[in-house]
Amino acid sequence: MSKNIIARIAQWLANELIVKGLANNPSFQRFAQRTHARTQEIANKAVKTSQELAQNESLHALRNEAQSKANEVKNTAVGLAELLKDNLKKALEDGPKSKNSNSHHFRGPPKT
Repeated sequence: MSKNIIARIAQWLANELIVKGLANNPSFQRFAQRTHARTQEIANKAVKTSQELAQNESLHALRNEAQSKANEVKNTAVGLAELLKDNLKKALEDGPKSKNSNSHHFRGPPKT
């Protein structure tokens, strides 16, 4: 038990001497200030970088969504073009039914 008490006293004494010695040492104080400033600078850069990354991810998601919508529009336009082509082809193959028919064929602009 006496070894334990002596070890604790030695540890406390060493701790007091080291802490007080470093606290009163101007070189250590400058080191601590520079370390703190550099740590804050790195933390601020990390926050800024994470915000930029989040913004870039949002832009990437928006770009992907816009590309998807553009592909949908393109596919719809292609489908409409094919449908129009098929209908025109069928109309040309059938030919005019009669001059008096009430068909909806395009006859050009109205005559004035």
